[in-house]
Amino acid sequence: MVSGKNIGKSMDKIEQELYNWCDEVNQSKIAAFRGVRKMIEKHQDDIVNYFKEGQTNAKAENMNGKIQRFLANNFGIRDRDFFMYRIAGYFA
Repeated sequence: MVSGKNIGKSMDKIEQELYNWCDEVNQSKIAAFRGVRKMIEKHQDDIVNYFKEGQTNAKAENMNGKIQRFLANNFGIRDRDFFMYRIAGYFA
């Protein structure tokens, strides 16, 4: 379970703490952390938003997973109307 102690902090404070952590990783001799640092820097806006608002994109990821499973199970359907009918039934 993720602690909520950082939720509600100022954006500047959150960004500074994230920057400090990335700087410490840069100085570290542990190579595995460098890949993690790059990933965190790439998704920095989403990470900061989580600590600002306490929100994630879990619902969108769940919907994306459902769509991917639906597409895999219905591969080869060529009739667009039938496809839309099936997808409407799947997500109803």
